[in-house]
Amino acid sequence: MGGWPAVRQALTVILLAAAATHCARVDPGPPPGGICGDGMCASDENCFSCSEDCGACPAICGNQVCEPGEDCTSCSIDCPTCVPGGCGDGTCDLDESCTSCPGDCGACGPVCGDGTCAPAETCTSCPGDCGACPPPVCGDAMCGASETCSTCPQDCGSCPAVCGNFACEVGETCTSCPTDCGSCGGAICGDFYCDPIYEDCSVCPTDCGTCGGAICGDFYCDPFYEDCGLCPTDCGSCGGAICGDFYCDPFYEDCSLCPTDCGSCGGGCGNGVCGGAETCSSCAIDCGPCTGGGCAGFCDTFSTTGSCYCDSACVTYGDCCSDACSVCGYC
Repeated sequence: MGGWPAVRQALTVILLAAAATHCARVDPGPPPGGICGDGMCASDENCFSCSEDCGACPAICGNQVCEPGEDCTSCSIDCPTCVPGGCGDGTCDLDESCTSCPGDCGACGPVCGDGTCAPAETCTSCPGDCGACPPPVCGDAMCGASETCSTCPQDCGSCPAVCGNFACEVGETCTSCPTDCGSCGGAICGDFYCDPIYEDCSVCPTDCGTCGGAICGDFYCDPFYEDCGLCPTDCGSCGGAICGDFYCDPFYEDCSLCPTDCGSCGGGCGNGVCGGAETCSSCAIDCGPCTGGGCAGFCDTFSTTGSCYCDSACVTYGDCCSDACSVCGYC
């Protein structure tokens, strides 16, 4: 009953449905790869194709282009000319340092306090990095700050000899220091007789007087030529004792240095009285100088006055003292 109109309507519906199915648009989604400028460096992007997303490419030394980050120091093949006043010009400018430009200013040295004991640092120069130095040990071959020649001669060496301390030390002799070592040749410095063979003003000023003309033993300390070392009789001993105060200081005075206070080393000589076995030869200070010469105590040398001789040659030359035969056996 519908006839053609119904059939035609049905066919129209079928055709429209088929056309709708065939012509429908399908969304393909985003294109493959990234989009330059989206802030993401995709796998198909790099510093050359999209520096916005992937950043600038690092400088390549040797590409004949002096790029940012390169200079004449780091890549001279691309940047052959140094800029005056810049790092690499060979001059350490005021705005450069060993840290910012070691090429111009040199490598930085060790810094005391950085916690590392560098080879150039020690416990003395930088205890903060290297630790405190161990206390000095006598015998370790290092003279520490608290060691001296007196406390540790093994490390610091022997102390220099001191002439006048009444000890004949290493380096002293009868010539350089008769006060400590005694006069050479057997003469007795301090017996108030200047032995013409072995003593003089430089060796024994006590007996021979000081070389400048002062007279040692006159109880006047000549400020120009005498001192406690040269003439303790006049100037007092160097330790502070005063020769002539009639007190024999047990530390600094004895009979040879100050017979006035301590008495003569031979007994009563020096007491102002010529007595007993004392003669002009043995104790001139009590008995006065011999006027005619004397050989007692002076055999094989001059007499007490030097006017005659007491040696074997005097027999030949005829200048023997009157007692040369009886005292010394030279007849």
